[in-house]
Amino acid sequence: MTLVFAAVVLALILVNAFFVASEFAAVSVPRMRVEQAAESGDPAAIRLREHVRTRHRLDRYVSASQVGISISSLILGAFGRGGLGDGVAERVAAFTGLTPGVAGSLVSVAILAGFTLLQMVLGELVPKGIALQHPLGTARWTVFPMEWILRLFRPAIAVLNGAAARLLRLFGFTTTEAGHVHSPEEIELMLAESRAGGLLEAHEHQRLNRALQLSQLKASDLMVPSAYIQTIDVKASRAEIVRLATESPFTRLPVVDGSPDTVVGLLHARDVAPYVADPSKTLELPGLLRQVSYVADDLPADSLLGRLREARRQVAIVIDRDNRTLGIVSVDDILDTLLGEMADDLKEAGGARWMREVRGG
Repeated sequence: MTLVFAAVVLALILVNAFFVASEFAAVSVPRMRVEQAAESGDPAAIRLREHVRTRHRLDRYVSASQVGISISSLILGAFGRGGLGDGVAERVAAFTGLTPGVAGSLVSVAILAGFTLLQMVLGELVPKGIALQHPLGTARWTVFPMEWILRLFRPAIAVLNGAAARLLRLFGFTTTEAGHVHSPEEIELMLAESRAGGLLEAHEHQRLNRALQLSQLKASDLMVPSAYIQTIDVKASRAEIVRLATESPFTRLPVVDGSPDTVVGLLHARDVAPYVADPSKTLELPGLLRQVSYVADDLPADSLLGRLREARRQVAIVIDRDNRTLGIVSVDDILDTLLGEMADDLKEAGGARWMREVRGG
């Protein structure tokens, strides 16, 4: 009888541990890792993705775990009191001289405290620790049994979640599908925690932070102001064009028609190289011009990158609402934000290369 009793108690504690592990794993597993595992064809990850992709589905999944925890805890308490209470109470009453009623109360409290402590350690704290350290593995292992539990507890879950939603609305809380959405500040905090935990190198942490800040910048924050831009007039002489193209630190020079606000195209310094190598060759500037793109000064930097990619352009002219030229922005300027010193090294290497080509070195 004692072995059977112990086996039933252990089984109930393991059932409770299963539900605790499934709950903590579901709420802590990184969604991107679930997506990656599902895309690789993992059957458990594919099923898990269906339960964690929206807040409503995750709420149902967690509710099933909580119902399972509550039921297993109640059964364990009742079974423990019924299996040990009467016999132990009689022995305590005989040994201490207490009345059966008092002895029964003391034994009930002791059994409840003992089972509560046992369940907290083995049925909650241990599975919680495992789930938090290995959320994806734990969630994959528990998802298939949990799907059966979801079907079994569906009516109870519907009633409980409905009651909880009404109480939340009564106290002014919303029940929208906004789960797992993080603000930029929260993402920065997660990056800092990953860096402190050794998951990110210092340069990786810095690069990711810069990428996060990119969406908060505008084209006007990244551009080179027009006051610092070297331009070429469309009517410039051959000698002037060659001189500006070879001496300018910029590889792409805006070509204007009299006014800086009238940009007719871009001249790439590399296109001038053949005319430097062969002075007798006729240079016709309009035939060398490349099309130019215009962007608003308040265009977000991440949208700017997409705009340049769609237009297959390396640079764009930044204009204000009155179509006045404010500056020029390039993919290099975005690389400066994302890569920092590494971008400078890449640009210097590229700049040295085309300069040698232009000068014939």
